[in-house]
Amino acid sequence: MTTAELEGRKMVLIREIVNHFNTEEALQRLAEACSIIRSKEDSASSEFPPELFQKLTETVEQQYEAGLCLTDEELDKVIQTW
Repeated sequence: MTTAELEGRKMVLIREIVNHFNTEEALQRLAEACSIIRSKEDSASSEFPPELFQKLTETVEQQYEAGLCLTDEELDKVIQTW
């Protein structure tokens, strides 16, 4: 789905809420549902995909083997120059 399509669907949903959720109870239930969905999305977005982790690990190992890394002491010296 494109960004424009997503934005369009959001607007349709907002219009639906404005036109058909006319009681305090309905709005409270909608707010609770939104909170549940948002918390699930927040927790899902904070997960680190295993494939990406594996790729980054392999990259770091290759850089280490090629000598493209700093020791703790070297890093401390670089930080002290900041």
